[in-house]
Amino acid sequence: MRVGEELEAYGISRFAWGPDGLPAIREGDADLPGDADVLLTVELHEIKAETASVAEARLFEAGWRKRNGNDYYRHRDLRRAARAFAAALKLFTEPLPDDAIPEELRERYGAEATQLLVDCGSNLAAVQVALKNWPAARDAAVGVLEVDPSHVKALYRAGTAAMHLHDFAGATLAVKTALAADPDNAAVRRLARDLKARKAEYAEKKKAMGKRLGRDMLSIDSSSEAAAAPAATEAGAGGEGGGGAAAEADAVGDGPAADEGEVAAAEPAKAAPSVEDERAALGMYTLVGVALVATIAAFLYCHFGLDGGGGGGGGGAAEDYLASMRTMNQ
Repeated sequence: MRVGEELEAYGISRFAWGPDGLPAIREGDADLPGDADVLLTVELHEIKAETASVAEARLFEAGWRKRNGNDYYRHRDLRRAARAFAAALKLFTEPLPDDAIPEELRERYGAEATQLLVDCGSNLAAVQVALKNWPAARDAAVGVLEVDPSHVKALYRAGTAAMHLHDFAGATLAVKTALAADPDNAAVRRLARDLKARKAEYAEKKKAMGKRLGRDMLSIDSSSEAAAAPAATEAGAGGEGGGGAAAEADAVGDGPAADEGEVAAAEPAKAAPSVEDERAALGMYTLVGVALVATIAAFLYCHFGLDGGGGGGGGGAAEDYLASMRTMNQ
């Protein structure tokens, strides 16, 4: 083919858009139904020379996968978008040999590779947020912040993921860092309001749990007193009838050993725990666990130093946030 020429390509659905089809995103386009075969018209715009180096080939493929990911994202095909962005990032996980990057390409390769890492990582975090895959969203955003600690979109997505993971300390620090870099960012300010509401809701739930813990403890005490009263009455009756002396003699060893059957008959059968007792105990164990988690969360909140002076430039606050995320992921 020559530049400007067109060709037609026929593709069966399995090698086109499969059972999901392709929704229209531009005015005038029509939705492509699932399991539809397609006829494509392809125009040749440019003929590129054969790639001269492994480094250039890597940049080209990463850019191609980034464009595919963006296209999938626009069509709301989130899972394919995530795979495309992840594939682009994976290209940079293996270091190139020293002689793979020509001297005249080194500066351009470093700049373009860094930009692709930041763009694809941030876009991957956006896709994972849309999928509500919060751990993966946080990991992708933190990966971007390792390269660009003041990247506002990555901070916003890391904060969103941390909030949904109930890591309020990390979310607060991400919001503070993002606002230090871009005080008027509407999305970050909205996240700050949502985070404040979530923290208030969490505090109310913790308060309600405390009240339930008090009621459960009272219920346990009442049950214990009710169970102890009959036992005390039976012990008093045994002492008055003279049986207590014989039992005391057996214990010291002065009398004959008691028959196993007699011992079994003498001891009253233990009552099975009531459903109310089991529920009370379960509630106590659950609330003790919640209290431990709250204690750990309070320690982390203090450890991250959220009340410290982080309102200056974005760099120092961003480094604090990164340090906290590394600690949480260890």
